[in-house]
Amino acid sequence: MANTNSPKGFKPVGKVGSEAYNGGLSPLPIASGYNTAIYAGDAVTRISTGYINKAGAGDTIIGIAAGVEWVGSDGVPRKQNHWPASTATLGSQDATIFVQADPMLEVEARFTNATTVPTTALIGEVFNLVDAGGSAATGISGEGIDISATGSTSAKTFRFVRFAPRADNDTASAYSVGVFQIALHQNNSLTGV
Repeated sequence: MANTNSPKGFKPVGKVGSEAYNGGLSPLPIASGYNTAIYAGDAVTRISTGYINKAGAGDTIIGIAAGVEWVGSDGVPRKQNHWPASTATLGSQDATIFVQADPMLEVEARFTNATTVPTTALIGEVFNLVDAGGSAATGISGEGIDISATGSTSAKTFRFVRFAPRADNDTASAYSVGVFQIALHQNNSLTGV
């Protein structure tokens, strides 16, 4: 069965080594009115103000978004799997985003280029994310791995460690699913934000 070009973000599947993955989440702040949607499975970064923003290609990240809670400007508490862009909170209070922030996290993600088929020769290489846009209806990310932008010498966010061992993953064709480690994690950086 052929793979499909349907990236769904970064799905935590384990940790490096033999330590058990427990799905732990870190509650971190989003500024009221932050103008970019963040979906479950999106890579996120901490900026110099201490707030969490959606990450872009080549960014050093704090982790993977899992859900958000806030009190709306109408006074109604909300819990969702995504942050709608430009959402105003009651009294401009910070919202809370829950992030899988473990620097040893392993995630599944889909390669996104139809003209290049990933191979085991790429294991150990680093890649950037690419964002096809998340779904406001489902709250699920549209991020995946940009196989056209690889290289071991420049700043890339994710390291390919193996193909995902799934029956629906044709590793001999485009759009396969790999397991990745976070190569550029803010909790491993020697510099601040």
